[in-house]
Amino acid sequence: MNEKYSWTENETDDIWYHGKFSSVDECIKDAISCGKKPGEKIVIGLCEDYVPQL
Repeated sequence: MNEKYSWTENETDDIWYHGKFSSVDECIKDAISCGKKPGEKIVIGLCEDYVPQL
């Protein structure tokens, strides 16, 4: 399975703007490159494609 992950600062965000990554470690590295410091909260989740229902 080719899972994709993303991260954001708030778990209630409707849109996660930080892109898709192939691992949790890549999400953490990106968060650090965006200025997050150790101890600051981020939320990491699995991405799902939107499938419209008619």
